Amino acid sequence: LMNQKKRREIVRCAGIDSETKLYKVTSEAKADFSEQLVKFNKQTFQKMYKFGVVFAYAGQTESEMLSNDLTSPDFEEFLQLLGDRVQLQGFTNFRGGLDVKANTTGTHSTYTKFQDCEIMFHVSTMLPHSSSDLQQLERKRHIGNDVVVIVFQDGEQPFSPETFRSHFNHVFVVVSKLKAVKDQSLYQVAVASHASVQPYGPILPCPAVFQSGAEFRNFLLTKLINAEQSAIQGSSFSDKLSRTREAQLSELIKPVIFQHKKLLPHRAGFNKSLLRTSSSTSGGSVRVLSTLENTALSRLERAGAPQTLTL
Repeated sequence: LMNQKKRREIVRCAGIDSETKLYKVTSEAKADFSEQLVKFNKQTFQKMYKFGVVFAYAGQTESEMLSNDLTSPDFEEFLQLLGDRVQLQGFTNFRGGLDVKANTTGTHSTYTKFQDCEIMFHVSTMLPHSSSDLQQLERKRHIGNDVVVIVFQDGEQPFSPETFRSHFNHVFVVVSKLKAVKDQSLYQVAVASHASVQPYGPILPCPAVFQSGAEFRNFLLTKLINAEQSAIQGSSFSDKLSRTREAQLSELIKPVIFQHKKLLPHRAGFNKSLLRTSSSTSGGSVRVLSTLENTALSRLERAGAPQTLTL
């Protein structure tokens, strides 16, 4: 066990419970443990995103939207604003769950890089279409699992988020093209978010009308990324996110525990709860931390604030 002075300093810096027991990691294991911790840190801050893009006519149901096989020049112009049309077969960047070997999820998609992030769009009209499948399950399999979905609507009837029945879709960004002014394309934007999603920027202006161009693209992509960050921190996702992070940390620390079993006599009872609270050791929970890395790990466990982008 650490001496009391060092223990108090670690507890103060890390903001952890005063009853927590801390154990040193030997110098032999420290280098590998630190490297793994850095990798985990990089995974915590999301840099790759997938967003749904649905071409819709006003008043259509979800199945009707996903059944649209033909697009419009306005929609194609909007896709060019979002990113580049890429061939999926042989694609080596972030694929967003799309098949890049056998074209089973279509031959092309829309992809872009933005502020050190990679974004793959699941474009409804580029995903496989089946005339015999009224629900278009192949398209729904991707778009239905996107947290944020852009609905490009051709028509003026208001869009209702209740049109989509997926419990995974939490934010809908509705884009409509307005009549051009002096040959300049104009877009109107509206956003509908699940009740669990906390407010996020950038704030829509009033009226929410944008000229086509780099400024609108920057606004829209920033809005999409921040929307997903906010959504996954909400009540609907936070428990799943916490369990996933806890499982990853468990796998990270497990080799250290096995190497230093003499410090933990209850090795056989090791499980994920050791990361937080465990009754297997009296006096509170147990953490096995490098004295150089404990603060970073503590912060990773408690990471809650989304990595918000700014314009």
